[in-house]
Amino acid sequence: MLANIGATIAKYSMLSRSAQVGVAVSGGADSVALLDALAALAEREEWKLTVLHLNHGLRGAESDADEAFVAQFARELGIPFHSERVQLGGTGIEEAGRRARHDFFMRMMQQLKLDRVATGHTRSDQAETVLFRLLRGAGPAGLAGILPVTREGLVRPLIETTRAEVQAWLKERGRQWREDASNCDTRFARNRIRHELLPALARDWNPRIAETLAATAEIAADEEAYWARPIREAVEQVFQAKGEGVWIGDVKAFRQHAVPLQRRMLRHLVGALDFEALERLRSLCVQQEGTGRLIVAGLDAMRSFDWVRLAPPTPGPVARNWSVPMPSAGRYTAPNGSCRVEIQGDPPSDTLFRNWRPGDVINGVSLKHQFGEWRVPIWERRDWPVVVIMGRVVWARGWPQPEVLQVVEL
Repeated sequence: MLANIGATIAKYSMLSRSAQVGVAVSGGADSVALLDALAALAEREEWKLTVLHLNHGLRGAESDADEAFVAQFARELGIPFHSERVQLGGTGIEEAGRRARHDFFMRMMQQLKLDRVATGHTRSDQAETVLFRLLRGAGPAGLAGILPVTREGLVRPLIETTRAEVQAWLKERGRQWREDASNCDTRFARNRIRHELLPALARDWNPRIAETLAATAEIAADEEAYWARPIREAVEQVFQAKGEGVWIGDVKAFRQHAVPLQRRMLRHLVGALDFEALERLRSLCVQQEGTGRLIVAGLDAMRSFDWVRLAPPTPGPVARNWSVPMPSAGRYTAPNGSCRVEIQGDPPSDTLFRNWRPGDVINGVSLKHQFGEWRVPIWERRDWPVVVIMGRVVWARGWPQPEVLQVVEL
């Protein structure tokens, strides 16, 4: 098995020579085998290992015993040991634990200057993850499952080794490990998949179901890697960044791409959406005419004319109106920084610089009507600059200079 782990590390270029490697060890069989294997390979590869352990505190004295066990194992191997304790509570314990571990690993990478953090995910974990995501509904990105190497620096040297192989190897080497009773609790969905669904599928449908699911993950991961560059190039052709998490897209250019690429572009920009929400978003982008809006978790999408705006939802009330008195010549900036103008010459004392508001008319022309003629997207109208004298709009962006004063947009 040691040779197989070394081959997996080389296959995916997980660890470079002399790398600083954090090894995530919970005390369970998989993580104990991971540490034992990396320790056996470390001298040849000149890796510098550090054991990382997060005590979730969910099982009281048992959790403390896990921590003590891992600390003792690290001492036996002569490897530095770092641990933290967190207190998880409420609902969604599994997800909360996953987030806590991820945050811990990222902190340790930064504090200890680690090149990688290795986790003990096996091929069996991969099979369970793929089946879990398939049952919930997932596209190729989801079916890629547990990636052997992530962009953040997590690596999975056991990803081509099964849980049964791990335990057999540990028994052969006389290694002990800790058993977490919660791993048998079928109230958790993943445990039902592990202990009930996968065995039933292996018995009644495909004896090699775990290998089949793991192969599906590898194929999907390769597909995702292949698509990465075309997706970036297509996004650059269609969308422009307009601030933190804000994108403006040309829907005519978007429609030129095939449907699979359209979906991938949107996922690239807005992250994971379920299929129904993704299709509603795509429909908003490809409709021929009109306006529309879609608000889902983490996304506010707005369509106007030939553009679509993707942005995070705005928290709290939005201050829609602003105004700035213009008592003398000079430069004036909107309070939100959206635009600036310069007044040349002394303006009347009641001159005001403000944003457009419904009902504004200039020289007998409704600015709202003019926005339609100019095809101004609705999200750009709110901060459209105008200059007002005695309650009358005398200038607006895109309008000729007023007779009473000189306005320069900056």
